Amino acid sequence: MMNKLPIVFCSLLATSVVYAAEPRHVVFSHFDWELVCDNTGTCRAAGYQPEDQDDQHHYDGVSVLFTRTAGPNTPVEAELQVAPADEAPARVAMRIDGKPLGDVSLHKAGGKLNVAQTSALLAAVRKDSDIQWISGKQR
Repeated sequence: MMNKLPIVFCSLLATSVVYAAEPRHVVFSHFDWELVCDNTGTCRAAGYQPEDQDDQHHYDGVSVLFTRTAGPNTPVEAELQVAPADEAPARVAMRIDGKPLGDVSLHKAGGKLNVAQTSALLAAVRKDSDIQWISGKQR
């Protein structure tokens, strides 16, 4: 679905306690991913669906946002966004490498992943995994 999130992204998310005395702003882009760490030490990595999927069974735009606030042992949170918002389903099934990982409920085309889904997605973007969000015939 998307280019893989480089290990550097995951490392920055995992260690976003950047400089406790003086947090610095960090911006980094790689393929379909962008990473921003703000001056509070919060880091966000956004991954976007490749634009080359023009078939009728694909959503127009799917993005994933990983967020980790500053501080020791803060968890990474993940959100899914489906576009166009007016055509987004109420829920999508999450599947990684053919394995079902439950549904993600969407409100106004966006929804939060649970802890298990977030963990599985973080692991999947570090390798060559097939990540799908499914509702009926749409993927």
